[in-house]
Amino acid sequence: MANQVALSIQGLEKSFGRVRVLRGLDLEVPMVPDSAVAVLGQNGAGKTTLLNVVTRLVPPDGGAIRVFDESVLARPAHRLVELGETRTIRLASMLSCATFRLPAMLAVQAAQVDAMSGGRLELGIGAGWVEPEHRAYGIPFPGPAERLERLVEQIEIVLGMWATTEGETFTYNGAHYVLTECPALPKPVQRPRPPLILGGKGPLRTPRIAARYADEFNVAFDTLANVGAQLARARAACERIGRDPASLLCSVAVTTTLGRTSGEAAARVATLGDDIARLKIGPGLAGTIEEARERIGTYAGMGVARLYLQMKDLEDLDQLDLVAEELLGST
Repeated sequence: MANQVALSIQGLEKSFGRVRVLRGLDLEVPMVPDSAVAVLGQNGAGKTTLLNVVTRLVPPDGGAIRVFDESVLARPAHRLVELGETRTIRLASMLSCATFRLPAMLAVQAAQVDAMSGGRLELGIGAGWVEPEHRAYGIPFPGPAERLERLVEQIEIVLGMWATTEGETFTYNGAHYVLTECPALPKPVQRPRPPLILGGKGPLRTPRIAARYADEFNVAFDTLANVGAQLARARAACERIGRDPASLLCSVAVTTTLGRTSGEAAARVATLGDDIARLKIGPGLAGTIEEARERIGTYAGMGVARLYLQMKDLEDLDQLDLVAEELLGST
C-alpha cells in the first residue's frame, strides 16, 4: 500500500463563526507507511468540509486520504483539531465571553491549550453581549456594568494565576470572584504569558480596560468611522496611563465575501442573505479583490495591524482559493 497521509481529528464541531486567516501557514503532514487516515467524529460534525480544505494543502504526491464515519467519541467535543504537526499557526478565541467560564478554570484551560500547541495560544476574552445566546443555554446575563466588572476580575485572575511563582499560591478577593490559596497550576508555555486580546465597542470603559491589560485591541463588524473612533479612544487611554499607544496592537474583524467580479461578489452575498452595500459601509470586506486591497489600505492608515476575516460559507472552496491566492498572496 502506498504511503498515506497521517491525519487525526477529534471532537470536531462544524462552525461558520469567525475564521482567522493566516498568511504563510507552515503545515507539515507526516508520512506513515502502510497506514490509512481515520477522521473520527459524529455525523454532521464537518469532517467532509475539513477534508476538502486539507486535501488542497497536501501535495499531489502526498498520499491518499480515506474517511471512516464511525461515531466513536463518547465525551464532549473539545474542538481540538490535530493536523499532523503544525509549527506556525496560532490559536485564538474571538472572543470568549467572561460570562461563560469561571476565571480560574479559564486560566487552567488556556494554559493547557498553550502547552498542547507548543506555546501558540492567544487568549481573547470580552464582556459578552448576545443575550439570546445566554438565554438559550441558561447562562445568567447581568447588565453592562456588572459584565464589565466581571471581565476585569477575570482578566486579573487569569493574569495573576499565570504570574504566580510555581510552588506559591494565588489569592484574590473581588466583588464577584474569590480565590483562596489557589495553586495556580498549570502554567502556560509562553513567557511571560500568552498574548491577551480584548475587544468591544463601548466608548468609555472598554478602551480603558484594553489600555491597562490588553496586548491587542479588536473592533469587530463596525463601520469605518466607528472603528477609527474606537481605536483612537484606546490609544488616548494608553496615553493617559503612561503607556506607549504603539505597544497596543490594533485589529479589526470583518465579514468577508469576495469575487473575481462585482457580480460574483454580489451573488455570494445574496446567497448568504446579506446586502453588499451594507457590508461595504464598514462591517465587511466585500466586492472584488481590488476593492478589498483598497479597504485593507484604509485600515492600515488607521493603524490596524491585523485583520480577521469571517467567511460564513466554509464550503465555498472557490472563495477560499481566491482569498488565499489573490488577496493574501499579494498583500
